[in-house]
Parts: sequence; C-alpha cells; structure tokens
Amino acid sequence: MKASLIETRNIDAYLRGTMSPEDREHFQVRLVSEADLYEKVLVQQQVQDYLLLYARKELKKELEVVQHKVFQQSRFEGFRRIIQQIFK
Repeated sequence: MKASLIETRNIDAYLRGTMSPEDREHFQVRLVSEADLYEKVLVQQQVQDYLLLYARKELKKELEVVQHKVFQQSRFEGFRRIIQQIFK
C-alpha cells in the first residue's frame, strides 16, 4: 500500500478517535514534530467538515421533498393528521 494512503488512513483514524491509545500517542508526538503532518490533519479535518455539511444540506433537501409530499398530497391525509397530533 502506498505510504500516502496509509498516512491518510492514519489521519482519518486519528480524527475519528479509532486509534489505539498507543498509536494515538505516537501520532500526537509526530504531529508536534512534523509540521507537514499537522497541515495534512488540518486539511483532512476541513474536508471532513465540508463533506458533513454537504451531506446535511442534501438530507435537508430530501426531507423537504418528503415533507411536501406528505403535507400536500391527499393520499397522506391520515398520516398527516397523526404527525400533526404528535407535534401539537
């Protein structure tokens, strides 16, 4: 496996908190001593944050479509009443 892919996976494991305590400690030492690794972690964190934001926006769009169907189409009248009762 390429070294860059291994490093990317290690950064991902670090950001997700899935490293073993020993590996995490070793990685944190590397972060302090290797400026380029620190920069890569910052970039990967930003990418993950942007992807999460994008996924949330896409989910919101999908939910708006479902909401429109449920509250505008007559075939969902019974379901709509149940939902409205729950959130009264």
